[in-house]
Amino acid sequence: MRDFSLRSLQKALFAPIDASALALFRISFGLVMAWEMYRFLSEGKVDCYFVEPVFHFKYLGFAWLEPGRGCGCMATSTPSWP
Repeated sequence: MRDFSLRSLQKALFAPIDASALALFRISFGLVMAWEMYRFLSEGKVDCYFVEPVFHFKYLGFAWLEPGRGCGCMATSTPSWP
């Protein structure tokens, strides 16, 4: 039977591991997000989903906040570009 003491748990949690899998995931995720952002902006989906609809659902407590029109939506989407 194994000894499941707090010290062995701490030793297992703080053991050094290789971070290459996490780095690969983060790089891949970033590339996919950059591609999707480019596609979203170039195909005019910002206008389709955020500017043209007449009705937008409101979050509780934020009914006073109106969505940006036209350039407002584009301005909030574009700063994520490098």
